[in-house]
Amino acid sequence: MDSGKVKTRVLVTDATIRAGLVSIQSLSKAGYDVIGADDRRLPFALHSKYTPPYSRLPSHEDPGFVAALIGLLESEGVDVLLPLFCVEAVSRNRAAVEEYADVLVPDPDAFAAAHDNRRTLEDCAALGIPCPRILSLPTALRALEEGTSDGPALHVVLKPRKELGGSRGVHIVGDAESLIRARDRVEEKYGPTVIVEYIPGAPEAMRALNVILDKQSRVAAHFTFKKVREYPIIGGVCGLGVSTHEPELVDIILPLLQRWEWQGPADIEFKIDSRDGKPKLIEINPRVSGNLGFAINCGVGFPEIAAALALGTSAQAIRTPEYPAEMKGINVSYYLKSIQSEAKARGIHWTMVKAVWSELAAKRARTNGDLTDPLPLVGKILLELRDRTRGLFRSGAS
Repeated sequence: MDSGKVKTRVLVTDATIRAGLVSIQSLSKAGYDVIGADDRRLPFALHSKYTPPYSRLPSHEDPGFVAALIGLLESEGVDVLLPLFCVEAVSRNRAAVEEYADVLVPDPDAFAAAHDNRRTLEDCAALGIPCPRILSLPTALRALEEGTSDGPALHVVLKPRKELGGSRGVHIVGDAESLIRARDRVEEKYGPTVIVEYIPGAPEAMRALNVILDKQSRVAAHFTFKKVREYPIIGGVCGLGVSTHEPELVDIILPLLQRWEWQGPADIEFKIDSRDGKPKLIEINPRVSGNLGFAINCGVGFPEIAAALALGTSAQAIRTPEYPAEMKGINVSYYLKSIQSEAKARGIHWTMVKAVWSELAAKRARTNGDLTDPLPLVGKILLELRDRTRGLFRSGAS
């Protein structure tokens, strides 16, 4: 941007989480004037060096969230809103929001389709997109009891119908009793569930596709990586990923996104099926990826692309970023949790030690985020320590 011109002002929500921080850093370095907002404050009002102190908003689920958000857009003279984990609320109220700022989000029906694991798989099946088969409870129970599932391996996956992210509520089970227990627990906590075929394959078979579409549902940029470490170690949050060049994953999912007339970012997971070697769609998170910093560190600036598209730039006018394959991205907290979980389950063994050494010693291994902007990370650590301390005091009092 020309420094002599008035900078475009962008409001980033969820500023205290990792994706919010890297978005602020990326947009600021690209020349945008950035402010952050969240429903919580970090201790001592710590914030990114690239922004003023973060503004306070209610929780996304609070009935007053949208009104407070619009008030902030108006008072701060915001040009572009970048909603990270409040996409649903903004989508439902897009017309009101757009009176004050440009925004790039799917319409409510499209969001609802992607947010519903069952509907996603049904729409995929209708379009011939490879994905797990949906199983009724009697079919799944019979398969587990008889030792066959009419095609799927001897496990099934139970998950909430509502896509929650972070593998919350997801259970891979191998017997009928465990399936009933898991269903009861998940439905009590998260509501309706869906049971699907388990796609077999090693952890390295998991693929993530980060993609962003313009207002005409055209792909502006994408980034793919394979998961090497996750937490939980089966189907969890990525602790270590390796960038790949797999544009075929875009080709697979694009008919579905265009059917939904999708706008904005999406975080999509596939798994390479060990039975036929083909990628099968697992789920769609209708928002930015929690590993957004990995893509940014590899050169794919999704936040500034989102801002440009929100302002009306077409996907065809975006110079699709090129990025290197075989780059490693480490999400430190989940990486450590993955190692701890593996050690607890299998013991510390030489193969694991060699693997960890190789992963950490790699010249291309990078942590996600800007290490010259440490105060938000310090704030998050203090916040976690404060919450743990309060928990200890509550436990002691009881």
